[in-house]
Amino acid sequence: MGVVQGLHRRRSAGDPVINDEQIRSYLRRVRSALHLSRQQRGRAIEEIRNHLDDGACAHLRDGATREQAIALAISELGQPDVVAAEFNAERAHGFES
Repeated sequence: MGVVQGLHRRRSAGDPVINDEQIRSYLRRVRSALHLSRQQRGRAIEEIRNHLDDGACAHLRDGATREQAIALAISELGQPDVVAAEFNAERAHGFES
């Protein structure tokens, strides 16, 4: 799945960064570019949210500040339109995430 490979992760305990405005803004941008059913869109956003949270938590454990950890997690995932395009392509090919 390219850019969004490995998104099927569980959310880390505590969700220390999930309510950050950077993450909410990123998720809004992804959501607006998704061409999926409501249910599929919800699952896609949840997967992306979990991935961002897991990534940010890992960077926090590695010593990054909260802001750095979030920025790194977002950067590693990629541009919102590219992430959305991967999910849209997956749907177009008949795969279920």
